[in-house]
Amino acid sequence: MATVIIRPTSNNTITPSDAWSHEGVTGATHYTFVNEVTADDVATKLYSPTLNDLNTYNFGTTGLVAETINSVTIYVRALKLDPPASIEVAPVVRIASTNYQGTGFSPSTNNVYETGSHTWTTNPNTAVAWTVAEVDALNAGIIKNTSGGMRVTQVYAEIDYEVAAAAEPIKGNFFMGL
Repeated sequence: MATVIIRPTSNNTITPSDAWSHEGVTGATHYTFVNEVTADDVATKLYSPTLNDLNTYNFGTTGLVAETINSVTIYVRALKLDPPASIEVAPVVRIASTNYQGTGFSPSTNNVYETGSHTWTTNPNTAVAWTVAEVDALNAGIIKNTSGGMRVTQVYAEIDYEVAAAAEPIKGNFFMGL
């Protein structure tokens, strides 16, 4: 098994249009607040106090060609702001205009970033193994499951795959008769 990480490259769906703001910055730049390689936890973050706020993003391609996809895991790094409530966010994948919500998580300590995830071993739209083309067209992100203040600083996908087997060389003795 091997893995590849892909990150948001542009916005896909923001519902409602002002969902998950960055202290007044909305719309076109949402993905830039969650796509960093190393979570900065402070400089780039999105905020939502609202139930059902949804942001999904288009992700970069994997570079895979004929590999077998074992799973797609969406990671979300978040913190809750309102004690002592259980404030929850869930990873989501969006396929054919349908959102498939993963298991939500609530950071256990206020004002401390924690990372949660959900793994899909099959494409939830087809219920069969993911294909490379489906993963390369991935739309995924976050949905708020509860009310209460929450920040998200990072969203990314980890693709677990099997390396494609190399073609076996032809073995044996060959005789070419005249």
